[in-house]
Amino acid sequence: MKLLNNLVKFGVPVLGIILISSCGSQQRSVIPQAVNTVSTVTFRDLNLRTGDYYLLNKVNADATINVEYKSDDHIQIQCVEDDFTLTYKKDKTGVWAIDKFKGVARLGYLTNDDRNMTTSLYSPEDIVRRLAIYRLINSVQQQGADGLIEPTISTNVVQTGKKTVTFTTHAEGKLIRLKSTK
Repeated sequence: MKLLNNLVKFGVPVLGIILISSCGSQQRSVIPQAVNTVSTVTFRDLNLRTGDYYLLNKVNADATINVEYKSDDHIQIQCVEDDFTLTYKKDKTGVWAIDKFKGVARLGYLTNDDRNMTTSLYSPEDIVRRLAIYRLINSVQQQGADGLIEPTISTNVVQTGKKTVTFTTHAEGKLIRLKSTK
């Protein structure tokens, strides 16, 4: 069915890795990641008539991370729900590098997202956004939908302690299922 070719292709969670060099040395860190990707399209792009699909319901997902400034040269990003932590440290030249990590970064991507397809593991906003999208895609898959339309994503940043900033992202969209001709 031609509509299926124009609609959403679901990504299967894949274990990805990022190799990050630290300050001129040959030392490398492997950050475990689980990645989901989903294509999104607008109703206009689908060219669907009312009888071509079912609107199932809305889905939403939230993610929260805490960024703690431990010292002038030591920052920790933590997602308590996923037991995921990244610790950054400044090297002798003043460049930030990943010092330690714990857990798996579960990141999701929308293929038509206005940001590029790589996530900076140095940007708390990118990390929390991708965590919420990963959870949203899991909801889409669990409910057996054919597509996610009209996704909206918002992030709120607040100072929650003297040296702690909390990033919270809410992602939502509408699920559709195509009517089969067979």
